[in-house]
Amino acid sequence: MEVIYLFFKKDTYLIPESRTSLVREDNNYLSQAQFANFLTKHGLPTVRQKIGIYYRRGKLPKTDLEVGGVRYWHKDTCEKYLRNIKN
Repeated sequence: MEVIYLFFKKDTYLIPESRTSLVREDNNYLSQAQFANFLTKHGLPTVRQKIGIYYRRGKLPKTDLEVGGVRYWHKDTCEKYLRNIKN
């Protein structure tokens, strides 16, 4: 079975490279609600719904990851956004 798998993966390129990423509580990715909490914690009172509205209006950075329609931003992206908005 492994020989067949390797043939299709390496010789035919019919099996694409895996780009799987797990999002867990301890990851550096923030959901919409977590992004709102992050901003609130840093002095910008924000609710989850406001994040959704701002995202649709193009006021937030592009998401770094989307899984099953759920948007996630990397912590670095959130921190950069916070720095830009405070300036």
